[in-house]
Amino acid sequence: MSVLLDMFLESKKIRNGERSSSYLQAEMFIRLYIKPIIGGKRMSALTVADCQHTIDVAYRTRNLSRSSLE
Repeated sequence: MSVLLDMFLESKKIRNGERSSSYLQAEMFIRLYIKPIIGGKRMSALTVADCQHTIDVAYRTRNLSRSSLE
């Protein structure tokens, strides 16, 4: 997943610019909340439960609002 997330960020950087709020927010969420939990998983092994766990952890332990996670 880590490589796929990096590719997503690179694409977002090219489209929106490295200093755009959209890119900066995506980079922060991926770096702080997504990669630590599922970054080491293979995409073929990723489950809905893994994604839900990532959202639950971000909501519970990182004090993110529901709207930030939508």
